[in-house]
Amino acid sequence: MPTTPAASAVRRVVLLALLAAGLVVAGCGSSDEDSATTGDGTAEQAAATAGATAEAASPTTASKDLRTVRFVMPVPPGPDLAAYYIADKVFGEENGIKIEFDTQLVATQGAKLIMQDRADAFLGITTVLAVVNDAGLPLKYFRDDFVRNLTGFAVPADSDIQEIKDLKGKTIGIVDPGWTIVWDPIMRAAGLKPDEYEYKVVGVGNYQAMAAGKVDAVASWAMNWQPPNAKIQKLRYLPGDALEGIARTPSNGIMVRADVIEEAPEWLIGLGRAVSQAQDFMQANPECAAKIAREYVETDDSMEVTLAQITEQIEFHRNAATDAHGLGYSDPAAFDYMLEDMRAGGVIKKPLTAADVTDNSLIDQINEFDQAAVVEKAEACQI
Repeated sequence: MPTTPAASAVRRVVLLALLAAGLVVAGCGSSDEDSATTGDGTAEQAAATAGATAEAASPTTASKDLRTVRFVMPVPPGPDLAAYYIADKVFGEENGIKIEFDTQLVATQGAKLIMQDRADAFLGITTVLAVVNDAGLPLKYFRDDFVRNLTGFAVPADSDIQEIKDLKGKTIGIVDPGWTIVWDPIMRAAGLKPDEYEYKVVGVGNYQAMAAGKVDAVASWAMNWQPPNAKIQKLRYLPGDALEGIARTPSNGIMVRADVIEEAPEWLIGLGRAVSQAQDFMQANPECAAKIAREYVETDDSMEVTLAQITEQIEFHRNAATDAHGLGYSDPAAFDYMLEDMRAGGVIKKPLTAADVTDNSLIDQINEFDQAAVVEKAEACQI
């Protein structure tokens, strides 16, 4: 299938961002321009990215006994990412790690930082994982954290957009130009062609842009499509997993260098285990999980909003594959489906398979812990 103009534009944005990473790996150094957003990103985004990158470049060691893990998240930090905060606060020490968080607004920046040895791990979107491997960067998921599709679109409650196919002829607000590769598979599954809708990069003010009528919909996530946006206008959510095929595609996991997985260092297993424990903790006591998350992230939202974000995402940590093989297991069939779709859509050129982008070799070790003890700890939590 020929590459569509939209897919070509996405590849240019992503590959230009990744080119800097390749040059650094080759020993050519980096510049301040590497940290700026591409496309229509705002100055605020660029400043946030540059500041976070500088922080990641100067890691600190928590103690002589704990290994600091420089952990990058590609979205503005929110309490909906509670599992990683719980992994640090509740289970980090027993697993020999201390997590140092860094946030990047550019979807590919985490991958660049890993290749520059300025980060250890990146909570990345599966489609970004595919694109960076298509560009030749040897990164893989060593655990898959959101094993079902949790992406979709928020629209005004009184909008005439009732289904995803109704986005034909509409403008969709996105935070980052790289996000198009996340939502395009949903649009294809809904029967829409790239020239039948338009993306508009509006940054972190995406919901304000929709309230002002600048966009018709906002690309969003199942656990935070409404709060805190209900303060701006009443919304409805159009979930991508309502479409056949899309439901089983994975969303986010933790990517690291492939050679690090092969070496299986204790810190990597410890990080994976802490996240698995945190996910069990969240399920056993979402209220305490919400309180811990709010210790790490400042928010104007009520506790009820944070709790809703926590409970909404729990189901996305598990599917039939994780039930059979353990939390964090990457389902090869789901990844193969996603990769074939991305290649058919012209987003990637290489015939990648699940084995090229995922590695389940550490999952058994990651899940070697006393689940009953984790549940007991969660139930006793009184933060």
